[in-house]
Amino acid sequence: VKLDVHDVEVEASRRKIITFIYNEYISQGYFIHGFNTSYYDSIKEEGMIPEFYQNYYERFLEARVIFEKYTKKSIIQKDFTNNQIFFTDDVLRGCYYSMYAPMFFYEFLTNEDIYGKHIRKEYYMMDDYDGLLGCLKKYMSNNLFNEDDRKFILDLVRDEWDLLHRKDKKISLLFVKRKKIFNDEHITLKDFLDDDSDLYDVVDRLLSSKRNNVYCSEPISSEDIQFIHFEPYYQKKEKEEVVIETDEEEYNRYKEEEINLEFTNVYGKVSFLLLLGSLFVSLGVIISIFLALRG
Repeated sequence: VKLDVHDVEVEASRRKIITFIYNEYISQGYFIHGFNTSYYDSIKEEGMIPEFYQNYYERFLEARVIFEKYTKKSIIQKDFTNNQIFFTDDVLRGCYYSMYAPMFFYEFLTNEDIYGKHIRKEYYMMDDYDGLLGCLKKYMSNNLFNEDDRKFILDLVRDEWDLLHRKDKKISLLFVKRKKIFNDEHITLKDFLDDDSDLYDVVDRLLSSKRNNVYCSEPISSEDIQFIHFEPYYQKKEKEEVVIETDEEEYNRYKEEEINLEFTNVYGKVSFLLLLGSLFVSLGVIISIFLALRG
């Protein structure tokens, strides 16, 4: 409709559609980065400067040393010296990263190899701090962490958690034009125009994800960034339940109907009599079977 195409089987129309989608989605398209909502204000004002934002990286390096002292395991996998972030052209992947960002902190609190398979990873998405902390505390107790080390870890986790929850958590995505961060595009328009496949297959390939990890280490101006926010699944579900339970209009509607309480009480008596009758029927069947067996 947008291109005023009436017959997609016509070659000229086919080329018109493919060219339009290529230009919009690839040539002039965007890459996506999912981030924690707490950093929205700083990115909006200062732009995206990879890894240069408020964090506790130095303290996490100390935490790594503490864990290795007791367990000989490197529980924190992030390379804190690598000032890079990654982009993708897959919206779902961007949403996934935003929900769990920063990924190293999520993995630190939900690592099955460390805490066992009983760890509830969904606690992180549900913002259940106490649920996550229980496994960490138990792990430190089982490995005999001294009080100072234990306090250092718990204080660090609390501070990082508070940092990541300065704003109401959402699924937050930032969009940047592909050409701003990636110029080595080998996907040409000719490749799709010369493809003899069904038009819908060609369009599907155009729109499918092709770049999952496009690394960026250069600052990006706030003027080159666009944002989209979605409500997270678990919080949205809670809000919907609360609305249903406390909806004043729903309450008033039932109130206006003036439900007959006398009928309600009678219904309760009828239910009781039905139940009593069912018991007598069952008892009669049992007695009949018993008498039949006795001959």
